[in-house]
Amino acid sequence: MIIHYEPTAEQEVAEASLYYENVSVGVAEHFPTSFDAAVEHIFVHPRAWPPLGDHQRRRLQTDFPHQIVYEIKAADIRVYAFAHLSRRPNYWRKCLRPKGS
Repeated sequence: MIIHYEPTAEQEVAEASLYYENVSVGVAEHFPTSFDAAVEHIFVHPRAWPPLGDHQRRRLQTDFPHQIVYEIKAADIRVYAFAHLSRRPNYWRKCLRPKGS
């Protein structure tokens, strides 16, 4: 199984990392470890988190106010968003609509 990140999700992780670097050194050091652990949990147990609708699921961060929104597709996992829970937490739903609708 391979995990693929949508470009938007990659950008959101990078922006969150930069933000936490400006908060404190300790928080900045903990963020990547927490994120990597969450992704590892998704990789090992992709169906452990409840569906959000059609096929997407979300894994909440335990130490940070973020959710990882993903979908299991055949033998791969597609990460659509790394969304902050207080700032537009459901914006990613519009990205899932078929093009032209």
